[in-house]
Amino acid sequence: MNCAFEIIHFHAGITEPNLTIKISEMIEKASNEKKAEIWVLLDEINTCNCLDYISEIICERSYKGQALPENLRFVATCNPYKQRKRQKDSSAAGLVKENHDTHKQQKLVYTVNPLPHSIMNFVLNFGSLEPTDEKQYIRKMLAGSESFVQENINFAVEIIQTS
Repeated sequence: MNCAFEIIHFHAGITEPNLTIKISEMIEKASNEKKAEIWVLLDEINTCNCLDYISEIICERSYKGQALPENLRFVATCNPYKQRKRQKDSSAAGLVKENHDTHKQQKLVYTVNPLPHSIMNFVLNFGSLEPTDEKQYIRKMLAGSESFVQENINFAVEIIQTS
């Protein structure tokens, strides 16, 4: 059996009409290629406001009530609910910053939406990298870049990891 792999990248700007276009394309592709499995990665699903539709895709294997083709498979990723590190007040030298946490999203590294309860049975937590592993990963990514000045790699690794 043949396999195809597609990616749908999610972000805060993805709306229901955008999602409908993408899912319709995947349904058409799966319908036209009945002997192939079509795998679709729904990347960073909790960054958009279409989680009800995504929940239906994952849990019910349908979209807006229409059954999905049997050869159409979905896997999804989501961003973690990772708290920002508190910065020292001295980092804003000379600036006065009022400390009003009016929105709990401000405390998070990523702007994410809570996953619907129906999806939670499908969630697997793979954890996160240890700081030394993360540095090694960043270093390898930068080492492979032709446009990056290799003498500055240690500095860049530190900057990227702390951002």
